[in-house]
Amino acid sequence: GMACGPVSFKVWIGIRGEIESSKLRRCPVRTFSDVEYSAHDHRVFFRPTRVFVKWMKNHHSGKHVYEVGCGTANTANMLAKAGMHVTALDLEPRDQSQFPVVQANSTEYAFQKDSVLLFCRPCHDHGFVRDTILRGLTCGVRAVVYVGLQRNVRADLGGYYPKFVKRRVAGIGHADEHIWEMPIS
Repeated sequence: GMACGPVSFKVWIGIRGEIESSKLRRCPVRTFSDVEYSAHDHRVFFRPTRVFVKWMKNHHSGKHVYEVGCGTANTANMLAKAGMHVTALDLEPRDQSQFPVVQANSTEYAFQKDSVLLFCRPCHDHGFVRDTILRGLTCGVRAVVYVGLQRNVRADLGGYYPKFVKRRVAGIGHADEHIWEMPIS
């Protein structure tokens, strides 16, 4: 598997067959994109605001928060600076992280009992969010917080989606993200 992050590649598309028949089917192919994403790109990554940090402090202060799939750990860094106890986890930590990142597979990690799992704009592949939630439940986490875009939440949370409550908090990020939370009694 591969963790989300900046990945660049080129794709060459060709047609197999006789040279003459391939000339007849020739059509222009779009060139590859030179767009590269940085850790500060709001189109791909979550950029938390003070509103988000305040919400997390009000709802989860005193709990150990695990930012799962943290990337450069920007969110973990902001929460820690606000006085929260945070562990940043990623399958493949980035060199440009501003906060210590534990390299770990979240689907096998031993989360602390009564802690909080935090997903901020996670990668949408291979069901790692659902598998991590299941792992967290078996470890006794107290809550799961998902921050993301409306168009991704159902696919990321899968069968857990009905257990989540959408929190009405405006201005938590820079790309119209929302908070969904699954409190666990």
